[in-house]
Amino acid sequence: MFPPFSLVALFLALASTLVSGFSVSKRADTSTIIRPQSGDGITTGTDLDIRWQSASSEDSVSIELRKGYPHNLTTVHTITNNSPNNGSYFWRSRDDNFLRALTARTLPNAPSSGCDYLIAIREGQPIVYSDYFTILNLNDDGLNPNILCPDKPPPNNVGGGGGAGNGSDGNGGGGPGSQNNDGGSKTNDGQGVTTAMLGGAVGGAAVGLLPHN
Repeated sequence: MFPPFSLVALFLALASTLVSGFSVSKRADTSTIIRPQSGDGITTGTDLDIRWQSASSEDSVSIELRKGYPHNLTTVHTITNNSPNNGSYFWRSRDDNFLRALTARTLPNAPSSGCDYLIAIREGQPIVYSDYFTILNLNDDGLNPNILCPDKPPPNNVGGGGGAGNGSDGNGGGGPGSQNNDGGSKTNDGQGVTTAMLGGAVGGAAVGLLPHN
């Protein structure tokens, strides 16, 4: 039979191991968009190669074009609602009237010139953002020199405002953005377990083993 204080030490060591393992697994479970990158740009009528590294178990993803500053993002076009989660999607202008923009100059029918576009990939509920990139519409007057280009995209898993846009399959796209968890401790992607809760639970069990007078 172990002395009570030996059991307490054992439980505290277990708590430390579990919390450390939880933190490592959470850091590893992060998807990243590789392309487009900051400084990239395309014109209407050309194609965009979208690349990402996924840490999700989802079989498919949806890909959206969003526009605006990090605190005010709007979905302006759904590129695809159902693409294999294989790390690559080639957005072809010949297959999408929105990107081809033969005559259209402005949203929602075509991307107006701007340096505040980014790609949002949905893997189930979480959202992953690319860096900001530029789209030039060959039918409009180009970039407005009086508008500052955003620097950094919003954090991943933060939803922007919903918007409307036609997907490459001709169906309506752009649903409401998912909301981030503004209050309280962050959970393990909705599983409801935090590191503080985990440590507290194991620590409480250890205290319960102490002898009482």
